[in-house]
Amino acid sequence: MLLTPTSHAALNPEMSGPWFECCSQRIDQMKAVEDVLAEHLLSLCQTKTSQAEQELARLLPLSDATTPGDFFDEPTPAPELQPKQPLESQLGRSVLALMQAQAQRLAAVSAELDQARSALNERKVIERAKGLQMAQHQLTENDAHKTLRQMAMNQGKRLLDVANTLCAMGNNRPHPQKA
Repeated sequence: MLLTPTSHAALNPEMSGPWFECCSQRIDQMKAVEDVLAEHLLSLCQTKTSQAEQELARLLPLSDATTPGDFFDEPTPAPELQPKQPLESQLGRSVLALMQAQAQRLAAVSAELDQARSALNERKVIERAKGLQMAQHQLTENDAHKTLRQMAMNQGKRLLDVANTLCAMGNNRPHPQKA
């Protein structure tokens, strides 16, 4: 409200002091929230780091259990290690669900991209075949396209297949030499 002028009027310069005070208070309050959140995050990171170090210390003796002389002996089954916090926790389930959803989205986007690339490549072949028809028979683009469609219908083939055949035949013809 401090910065909203009436229609076609200039801002009131007397409001600059209250506006500055209001913005300063808001910034100070945001900084206080940021400090509390940073402190909480630091504490949480220290707790998680400590838990990871304890888990590592618990697992390291198990990795040193095999000595070189035991290599050819019957292996003893290793005890099954269970994580302290299985994925049944709310955070674990959320992360897993997020990762699965992201993987599905990536697969869908990848499939869509492949489909778009394929359509673009098909379009290029058809355009090349139309260009050959236009050059060889002095046709307009519309007439060349109609000719390709008619050829495809007459042969009972897809337009792409006819275009591929024409392009292959066009590449085998000798090109006129420039003088």
